[in-house]
Amino acid sequence: MITAAIDELDAFTKALGGRLIGFWLPTPVSPFRIVAGVSATACDVAAAGLAVTWADHPASFVWFTRAGQAGKGAMITGVIENGDGTERVTFEESVSVDATWQAWTLAYVRLAEDTERGEFTAEGRQVRLLKVTELPAEYAEIEAGTRPVFLYHLWFGEGAERVEWFWTSFAWDLEDVNEQTYLARRINHGTIGYDTTGVRQGVEIEVERLEDSPFGLAFPPHGCQPLNVEIATADYSNPTAQVVLFSGVVTSVQAEGRKLRARCVTLWGGDQTRVPAFYFSTRCQYRVFEPGTCGLDRAEWEKVATVTGLAGRDVTVAGPALSGVIANWLQRAGSRSGPESAARFG
Repeated sequence: MITAAIDELDAFTKALGGRLIGFWLPTPVSPFRIVAGVSATACDVAAAGLAVTWADHPASFVWFTRAGQAGKGAMITGVIENGDGTERVTFEESVSVDATWQAWTLAYVRLAEDTERGEFTAEGRQVRLLKVTELPAEYAEIEAGTRPVFLYHLWFGEGAERVEWFWTSFAWDLEDVNEQTYLARRINHGTIGYDTTGVRQGVEIEVERLEDSPFGLAFPPHGCQPLNVEIATADYSNPTAQVVLFSGVVTSVQAEGRKLRARCVTLWGGDQTRVPAFYFSTRCQYRVFEPGTCGLDRAEWEKVATVTGLAGRDVTVAGPALSGVIANWLQRAGSRSGPESAARFG
């Protein structure tokens, strides 16, 4: 039985997705002592000033337990004083409780951190420590638009071969956001770094390691296509009006248990190297004709030409071998070729 309870808790916490996913948690605080049942939706409790406190905080939820019985929850809809040392509590749901039941305060919470701690005290027995944060005030800020909702767009490839993921750190899926559904995931990011020129340097993203995670595909790094990342923010009340905070690619991924930590940089700033920043690739992109790498035959691709002019970074070459070659054959951008069998590249 104890072992089954451990497995049940593990399954429950594993099923939580999204950094702000909430759940109801019975607290060790008893809001009142039941004196007698009145009806299916009401009971009398020992007077504890609940009529006054409930008027100030009307959204009160209670969890009822009794030995040998399944627990049941209810929301309080009203409390009045009976004038005889008791108060009558009315519930929205049918609870049918009497003096043999105990009541506990229900709190709506989320996990405060990704780490779970436990200690086995005996075979099949474990003491588990979880840190939680109560949510009502936090959610009120988000739903009022005073706290942002973060949206993460991830993709491999371009065109017809593009594979995309749309995630959010919000508590539940956000549907129909610019014709996309952002799935709730345990994901968050740190501070976006800048250099003195104002160019965005990079950011770290933490995410739970799941089978459908593109970050999992990037650890260990493989393939020749970078994992592109775009982080945007929006108000919960209008998630379609997004402000992009960061756009770049993943350069490295580290595993820390069930968590992956990805380092991302922008394409126009950040880590500079002597060769182009081919973040997830083999050496083929800059050692094309080396034996044992890509294996291309140099003779099939080599053309002999003569340099006929220099102007800054522009170099003009000419030769019979260039006859009929397509535009941009010699350079990444800005090249030309024509009937003169000449080409310019920079």
